[in-house]
Amino acid sequence: MLKINLLPKEEVQELRLELISSQVFQFWLWTIITLGIVFALSLSGTFLIAQKIDANKAEIENKKRSLSSESTKQLEQEVSNLNRQIA
Repeated sequence: MLKINLLPKEEVQELRLELISSQVFQFWLWTIITLGIVFALSLSGTFLIAQKIDANKAEIENKKRSLSSESTKQLEQEVSNLNRQIA
């Protein structure tokens, strides 16, 4: 099928440039949107990981405190005494 274009060459070129310009604009728009989403996801991931690390540190501190309590030391002493008696 034969295409007949009755527009002058300048207008055809302008239409092509407008199309290319629109495509380039859309490309950069989607690129910026995608980068924004990736940045937001990485920021939220970092926040969640930091929160989990803080929770784990607090749990470790609580367990260290419970291990250094007097009742634990007494139990450890009793176990040591029993081991010496058995041996």
